[in-house]
Amino acid sequence: MSEKLVYTINDENMIHQIFGDLDKNKRIIENSFNVVMKINSEGIEIIGEKEKAEKTYELIEQLVRIIKKQPLTDQQLNYTIDSVLIGKGEELEKLLEEPISYTASGKILRAKTLGQYKYINAIKKNDIVFGIGPAGTGKTYLAMAMAIKAFKNNEVRRIILTRPAVEAGESLGFLPGDLQEKIDPYLRPLYDA
Repeated sequence: MSEKLVYTINDENMIHQIFGDLDKNKRIIENSFNVVMKINSEGIEIIGEKEKAEKTYELIEQLVRIIKKQPLTDQQLNYTIDSVLIGKGEELEKLLEEPISYTASGKILRAKTLGQYKYINAIKKNDIVFGIGPAGTGKTYLAMAMAIKAFKNNEVRRIILTRPAVEAGESLGFLPGDLQEKIDPYLRPLYDA
């Protein structure tokens, strides 16, 4: 049976960001939740099965919270949709809490996923943390951000960068170049972060 919910909102800019340019986000949301979304005089009207309409309503609530703090990206939209679909939408508010740090250009640095949020909290609470996971998930970047934050706050006196242990069967002695040129590829991700 079809349910109709209305998310009350009268901020046209907010509605535009939720719907996206040329309704791109709207189509993604409608396809993900199998609902129809319309703009009416009260706000955003959601039409679909009861459970799906309620999940879409929850998604819009989360998107509004995100947009109030920062511009909505495609990555955030997709992650928020996935989180709401698996019932973890409420936990997303943790990501908008205090920023980790600020970049040199003044951009706010925040956890982008719940996994990153847990990783940051583990770094805050423990002396040693092992970050294991796929490439490109922010392990090195976040570890360096937390190290620099601790250094700036005088929580530590220095940051020590060490090269990783050489894998079995690998020897740095046979590579061309001096020691710095041999170690640089291992430390480059740390310098970049």
